[in-house]
Amino acid sequence: MKMTVISDTHGNYRRLKSVIEQNTDSNLFIHCGDGLKEAWRLAEENPHLNFVFVKGNCDYQNYTEENMVEVSGHRIFYTHGHNYHVRRSHDGVVKRAKSLQCTIALYGHTHVHETSIVSGIHVMNSGSVDSPREGNCPTYGVIMIDDDSGVSMEIVECGSRQ
Repeated sequence: MKMTVISDTHGNYRRLKSVIEQNTDSNLFIHCGDGLKEAWRLAEENPHLNFVFVKGNCDYQNYTEENMVEVSGHRIFYTHGHNYHVRRSHDGVVKRAKSLQCTIALYGHTHVHETSIVSGIHVMNSGSVDSPREGNCPTYGVIMIDDDSGVSMEIVECGSRQ
């Protein structure tokens, strides 16, 4: 099972479309906010692909700010992160994921990519495909879930082939 995780596209439809086109073998695309408009558009243009998304602090549509999905026996919590003070720490996101009995927590907002395992929770911030910070290249995330090897997370620079 392959999932592509994207966040903080901030209106960059072209870059988001490129990421989707490079990952058409993904079983699920998760957008963690600040790009809801272009995420909806791509979902409508690609009804054969599976998309889920949440609203970020720069999205003005009326939509949920956090959600959960179950994939291959793993509960995944995803949010933009601004309500959990992720600029200081991802502890709030991890705590929320644990309270929902999730094994994976995804967030955005900081525009800085990260993967880690905290208190048994796989944590990913995919960075930003539009406006990365701290000298990083534009990035997105790929999560693989395999019955034998479990969960693996990877940060991919935009433009590189997965």
